[in-house]
Amino acid sequence: MTRHTNPAGNGHCRTGTQAPFGQHAREERPLPKDLDAEKAVIGSVMIDPSCMGAVVNLLSPDDFFLPAHRQLFEVLIELHFEGSPIGDLTILVAAFEARGCLSDVGGKAFLAELLCETATAKHAMLYAQSVSTNALLRGLVAAGGEITGLGYAGGEAADLPWIKQRAFAVLTKAIESTELARDNDQPLPPGWTPFPLECLPRAMRDYVASAAEAVDCDASMVALPSLSVAASAIGNTRRAALKASWIEPSILWTAVIAPVGTAKSAAIAAAIDPVRQCQAELAQQYELGKPSRRIFASDLTIEALAGIVGECPRGLLVGRDELSAWLQGMQRYHQHGSDSGQWLELHTGTALVVDRRAKDRPPVRVEHPAVSITGAIQPEILRRCLGSEHLVDGLAQRLLWAMPPTRAQRWTEATISSEVRVAWRNTLDGLWKLESCRADKGEFPRTVPLSGAAKRAYVAWHEVQRVRQEGIAGPLLGSLAKMPGACARLAMILHLAAAAGGEVDNASEIGSAAMDSAIRIIEWCCAEQRRVYAMLDATGAERAENELLEIIARKGGRITQRELCHAARKYRGKGAAFEALNQLVGQGEGVWESPRAATGRGRPAQPVFVLIGAPTVT
Repeated sequence: MTRHTNPAGNGHCRTGTQAPFGQHAREERPLPKDLDAEKAVIGSVMIDPSCMGAVVNLLSPDDFFLPAHRQLFEVLIELHFEGSPIGDLTILVAAFEARGCLSDVGGKAFLAELLCETATAKHAMLYAQSVSTNALLRGLVAAGGEITGLGYAGGEAADLPWIKQRAFAVLTKAIESTELARDNDQPLPPGWTPFPLECLPRAMRDYVASAAEAVDCDASMVALPSLSVAASAIGNTRRAALKASWIEPSILWTAVIAPVGTAKSAAIAAAIDPVRQCQAELAQQYELGKPSRRIFASDLTIEALAGIVGECPRGLLVGRDELSAWLQGMQRYHQHGSDSGQWLELHTGTALVVDRRAKDRPPVRVEHPAVSITGAIQPEILRRCLGSEHLVDGLAQRLLWAMPPTRAQRWTEATISSEVRVAWRNTLDGLWKLESCRADKGEFPRTVPLSGAAKRAYVAWHEVQRVRQEGIAGPLLGSLAKMPGACARLAMILHLAAAAGGEVDNASEIGSAAMDSAIRIIEWCCAEQRRVYAMLDATGAERAENELLEIIARKGGRITQRELCHAARKYRGKGAAFEALNQLVGQGEGVWESPRAATGRGRPAQPVFVLIGAPTVT
């Protein structure tokens, strides 16, 4: 999206000498900006570099109003992704001096002031949201000025068709920006950032975006399952080779965490719909006596799964609307023990050996199983299903999670166009047509190495990831420790999907573009893992506070006691709404705003609770 800025950079906008909408239109008015929020965002990433990944997915340097802030943020981004500690003042000063721009950003004193003034990075995303919203508003002002200029350009000799076309284009862009600004008015939950859709191959990106719009859900609820779909389509025909002793299979386990009423079932269904359709076509071929295979399953025990994969070893997708049955099934014991250990081994793609329950039947052995999994689950059910066992045994750490903020469902006329469906299906067909390496002893996956540039990028990121894990313990450490392997798998999946879609000519080695995209997606996944484990570790009081913050966020960051009573039944007791909101004020999460003067009869106006970082209402 292109954002318009004031070329003069003086913070003001003139609309001409003859104002068509009254005298006020001729007045010089300041452009929308929030300089305190800009400083708070920069200070937050300096004292807590771990939030940089989330911030840069929402902001670019051009979103900052002051040139000094733009330049400072741009250099901080460079230093962060180079692995430099951006919270060290000495290193920061040296870096800016080396670039010859220390005085441009305010000098050492200004950098020290930012570090001292920023007490916490807890509200970094809320401040970033304010910076983004003001950038969008400045774009609207610039669009309005351009349309006004087109109006004054009229006359007998004017090219009226061109003027109308141009005005319509500018107005359309302004309306789209307004819609985005409206959607972005809702403060994001702490740590949440939108999924980086631009990192997906074109056909997958278009399908995910269209499906999310049609379902009216967050794009991550379709994106992660679609990545599992692509992984299963590649199956055991390919494996990513980081080095001779480190090979990663095309296996992805993904899960969406969302409460009831958030369209999670529809999102999962949209993601796996191409696989279901292909499976139906294969079933028709089987009925006609033609060769067929199994590529999709939904309800399986480990024994049944072994039988299917043994007969059709190329690759399988297990798609579940609700993952709770799958998780609970691992806790059931039979004469051979529980199934959890064999499921955990499936994630590595190593040989699967399953003893049949019938004693007269031999064990099933599959040399190179490739089983990808996707589905959804409710937060409370996830907490019960995982328990302490699966948080320790590594099951939870093998899943890539998405836990987007909840929002009310809106009606939409949007659908997935046939062109978008066909393009994504063609890409998947290209992946399903990949062949493994055949030898005398059977078929084996072909290895896909990294290009030189891709390996350099991966090694640099791997080192940064290692440093980040220092000081982390418990289940979260296990989850982050599996991210390097997931990154390699994801890079291969993105690369082969791009090649199947005609975006890449050389499919024999993973290129730097695919690796860069994989790293960005994995960075997003790392942030989600932290949010999920914080949710799992939260006490009852902490969960109640998070639920309250989400209610306020859905209201645009502003809510009265009366509105909170209507939004949730548990706050309808006498004084319950005020007590809950006032507790947030005491914790520094928000402030009370005096009510505006009431006009006419009716209930007296109530004070408004305003979440820190919520857009200002004028």
